[in-house]
Amino acid sequence: MKKFSYPLFAALVGFSSLTSAATEIVINNNTEITVAGQEHIQTYGPTGLSTSLDSISDVQLFITAKGDYNYYEESSSASEFLTFTIDDGLYTFNLNRDSADSATQVNIIDPDYFELQYTYSFSATEWDSIASDNTIKFNWINTDNVANIEDGGALLGSSGDFVEYSISGTVPAIPEPSTYALMITGLGLVGFMASRRKKV
Repeated sequence: MKKFSYPLFAALVGFSSLTSAATEIVINNNTEITVAGQEHIQTYGPTGLSTSLDSISDVQLFITAKGDYNYYEESSSASEFLTFTIDDGLYTFNLNRDSADSATQVNIIDPDYFELQYTYSFSATEWDSIASDNTIKFNWINTDNVANIEDGGALLGSSGDFVEYSISGTVPAIPEPSTYALMITGLGLVGFMASRRKKV
């Protein structure tokens, strides 16, 4: 039986470390709702990002809206919903009790108080369009009927109302210097052993 080659093992470990990747939350924002019809605008550029947007794959958007979202009817001016937009319209979504993945009443005393959750997976083409300039702009706005629910004096305690969004995706690993050293050492030893065998 042949002995296991440590140099070859070292090289393989180095290569596998170079190609490994992890799913990370790249952008996260949580903003409290303080006024009726509130609007939020936030732009992230290259200097504020931990990694280049166009290098991320398998990208997902997560939105949680917690507040006065009890009523929605498409033809009604009294509808309560959140309009969420990325890059001035490259992606737009209206979040309400019907469109949410889940809509949970979170305060039994105030029937208007709901938590809406929604997840969207971007296709590679969609994300390429959004990330092409390595800058991403988020904009959400509540309808006028989505007020600051704490203004009503209901027994909400410190529950609060807010809109939270995050972007997560598979981020290429950044190898440690020790990974390069392990790989180079392994390859060097493999080459050295091969040259010795040739001479013999």
